[in-house]
Amino acid sequence: MLLRIGCPSCGEKFWIDLNLEFERRYYASALLELEEYFLKNISIRETYSDEEISYHIKRTIAGFLKLRKFSKAQIIEDVSKLYGVPESIVAELYEVVIHDIYSY
Repeated sequence: MLLRIGCPSCGEKFWIDLNLEFERRYYASALLELEEYFLKNISIRETYSDEEISYHIKRTIAGFLKLRKFSKAQIIEDVSKLYGVPESIVAELYEVVIHDIYSY
């Protein structure tokens, strides 16, 4: 899972690739009756610069826009799933791509 964070000291944004491990516990006979998830481990697999990840996401958004077959919501949802990035960040980058296209 990719997550964009900001440094509290300098404010610079960067990305981390997180690995989350959970343990699932059941407290009833049926799966949906009562269950809990316990976070067992969090590890950072890799870090990336904001420019590095944002560049690839914006290129993917531009590719979807060139196809002219997808709505804004569908592009944001699909790109979010593709990169494992929250939809709010993809929506922000979508607006940057739109601005770049129409500012020429």
